[in-house]
Amino acid sequence: MQTKNICLLILLLVTSSIWLHCAAPIWQKVDLALRQGNPQSAERQVEEHLRSHPNDAKAYYALGEIRAEMDNWQEMTEAFSACERADARWKHDTDTAKEFHWTANFNAGLNVLQQREFVRAMNHFKNCIIILPGHAIAHRLLGEAILASGDTALAQPALVKTLELDETDHWARRHLLMIYFYTGNYRSAIIEAEVLMEEFSNDIEAHRIRAYSFDRLNKKHRALTAYQQLIGLSSRAADYESFAAFKYRHGDFEAALRLSRQSIQRGGSRLKNLKAVAQCQLMQQNFRDLSETAQDILEISNTDNTNISALQLLQISYMALGRTDEAKAITTKIEQITQKQP
Repeated sequence: MQTKNICLLILLLVTSSIWLHCAAPIWQKVDLALRQGNPQSAERQVEEHLRSHPNDAKAYYALGEIRAEMDNWQEMTEAFSACERADARWKHDTDTAKEFHWTANFNAGLNVLQQREFVRAMNHFKNCIIILPGHAIAHRLLGEAILASGDTALAQPALVKTLELDETDHWARRHLLMIYFYTGNYRSAIIEAEVLMEEFSNDIEAHRIRAYSFDRLNKKHRALTAYQQLIGLSSRAADYESFAAFKYRHGDFEAALRLSRQSIQRGGSRLKNLKAVAQCQLMQQNFRDLSETAQDILEISNTDNTNISALQLLQISYMALGRTDEAKAITTKIEQITQKQP
């Protein structure tokens, strides 16, 4: 409301200076309509005036400001463009007015965005784009507001436009990077990640998305190099787990086992990673270590399904190690658990 009042005050000051030089009673009517808080009537009066005075640049300027008062931003810009066509000397004034209204909408958008009122924020940033479409930051904040509201598809064009206007906007590039990755556009994700890495060589998120994307594209050698670079920077347990899964799929069970244990050291799920370790030991036919891992899983498990899986691994280990009686005892335990299940 305060911004509205300021806008109207500026409008009145500007139009008053215009109308002092105009004898036509039309301007008195426009002035009266504005003072009475009826910009719609003022707009009609100016439009009527312009039908008989189509080259009146001052009138077009006044019309633009009246439309701004009504939040008719597209019509405002059209009136300002007509003003400039009628008299190019008015361009400084129209540019100043557009900057003023852009700033008012931008600040309002930031305020409601911070309050998580995403729809209102989107509307303000859309207004900014109508007023001055060449300002990249409004496109980016529109994309961020749309993302925050949960609409990835609509956010993408706004972020792409941001980078068209300002390729150095790394926040927009990071948002776009994540959109590409989570929508399965891995090649585009890699491109954006590598642009970020050129500027920020140790950007962990860019390294992470690049490695994961190469992995999902089955680019074995490039994924391997990317994972090695990622692990050199990251202490995140999930990165070690992803690299372990990659190594397992490609038959490097020893490396996968080691990475799973490193994940545990970095705070990863002990149960989840011990299961991965057990699978590696099974593929290696390392039954002695497998029996110990299966027992560790049983100690921390609290679900029947996990217990059965661990007991089955223990059973396999005992059979392979020739511990037949113990294997039979495990078979009995599995049967007892199974009978309890509905």
